[in-house]
Amino acid sequence: MLSRLQELKKEEEALLKIKTNLQDQLNRLKVEELALRSMIMTKEDGDDDDSDSCGQATEPIECTASVLRMEIRRHMIADHWLQYQSGTNGGSGPRFR
Repeated sequence: MLSRLQELKKEEEALLKIKTNLQDQLNRLKVEELALRSMIMTKEDGDDDDSDSCGQATEPIECTASVLRMEIRRHMIADHWLQYQSGTNGGSGPRFR
């Protein structure tokens, strides 16, 4: 009986680790979704005019700068999300639909 209880405890620990890993992955995906939504909204609002010019045969430096700006924005959003998640909700972050 005691060995069965120990087995169940080990199984519970393993399942809790899996749960934590899945929650971490879900949070990373949410951050990525926010970054993508932000890029889409920026593009729709016309704030990212210089990235549209990269579709044409323009200076490679302009295209590189545009891509770097988008990456910086994405990382800033991800950093902000992680700070928010760890600082305000005890690690649970806001609820998404």
